Amino acid sequence: MKYGRLLIAFIALNMNTLTNAVAGNLNPDSIINTFRGHQTNRIDNAHCLDGFFEKLNNYSLAKENKEECGHRPKVLMIGDSHVAGKVLPTQLNDTLSRAWDFCFESYSKIGVQLNYFLKDELMNKILAYKPDLLIVALGTNEANDENFSTERYTRLLQTFYDRVMRGSDSTTTLLFTTAPGAYKKLFRTDKKTFTRVNNPRNKVVADCQIDFCNTHNIAIWDLLDMAGGAIAAENWKRARLMTPDSIHYTAEGYTIHAQLLATALINAKRQYDEKTKDNENDEDNTISTEP
Repeated sequence: MKYGRLLIAFIALNMNTLTNAVAGNLNPDSIINTFRGHQTNRIDNAHCLDGFFEKLNNYSLAKENKEECGHRPKVLMIGDSHVAGKVLPTQLNDTLSRAWDFCFESYSKIGVQLNYFLKDELMNKILAYKPDLLIVALGTNEANDENFSTERYTRLLQTFYDRVMRGSDSTTTLLFTTAPGAYKKLFRTDKKTFTRVNNPRNKVVADCQIDFCNTHNIAIWDLLDMAGGAIAAENWKRARLMTPDSIHYTAEGYTIHAQLLATALINAKRQYDEKTKDNENDEDNTISTEP
């Protein structure tokens, strides 16, 4: 996918209007609830994030007790133009930072697919950062690829997973996110003019990511399904949260994406903390009843 100067201007516009987007007091839940076919905001396979949540808690506890607490947990987000526009990662970091103590970084490039991050230079950069949580936010450009193959993409996902796990000694926790949805160009018979239609491959790519994550016990946040699945792009567009190209999103749109993901992560950690507390209580009760 070629973006050119218009997309660069779009990114600059997003950065310039970020403050206005936040000041607008957006209510992501109320907006999503108006979408046809919307689903609950949740992270599937959330238990796979337990290792990262444990690191967050251990660091905070050690810091509170003024003990040696090691490095601050690190979160790295990688992605395409949705991340490169900076609104999404900036808002995600800002929202989570109000609840957690961690470091945040993002690596992205306009127009890329997963294979871009398999280049040695990029993979080495990812591994050198040593993320405790690696958020993989890709899929839009895969869905826009007329030659997309689920078999080839699954092999790429496997290669990416293997290299991250091997390079980090399995200390990195992965979280995949599906793309929010997009339209594609449908050329008319004159081959010159076109209309934009909902891209059916959005769902194909997302289903491939979900199948892979379920097979490998990886957490996944299914933004596409939450926003309506096959009609997610129509919902976003109807809410006026997409830009004129019907692929990218306004600053408000990306702010909503970020706040929804942050909410899903915070809720998942709350459930982890409750589970951990229940387990500790069970252990205490067992000890107290022993003769």
